Amino acid sequence: MRKAKWLIYTVLIGLIPFFVRLLFFIGFKNLSPVYLLNEIDFAAFGLVLYVTNLNELQENYTGSQDWKNINIGLCIFALVIYSIVLAVAYFTEIDTKELYTNRLKIKYCSLVLSALSLVYSYFICGVLTDQKA
Repeated sequence: MRKAKWLIYTVLIGLIPFFVRLLFFIGFKNLSPVYLLNEIDFAAFGLVLYVTNLNELQENYTGSQDWKNINIGLCIFALVIYSIVLAVAYFTEIDTKELYTNRLKIKYCSLVLSALSLVYSYFICGVLTDQKA
């Protein structure tokens, strides 16, 4: 049940910006498929995942305090990294011509980071699920 709630309350809510972008893509014919892969959406998704991880670890984990502290530290570090990526992504939207190559790098970086965050968040959810069993 915990994994189903994680999928609904964390993953789907974290993907809301992507779903909105998908609706615009379907509704407007002049948008390219690249429009769907926005670095800001991926950074927001990662932020949602790590805020949820942080909350779950602080509220629901009752195992080893060292393991808990290490993972809380990792979540806080990841939140800082995502905040930086988000700030840079917003900045590259302002000046798209000069920073186009940097924008592609931010896009790829945020895409990879989001995928890793999804795996890590699933791992945390699994640890908490196994803990309750």
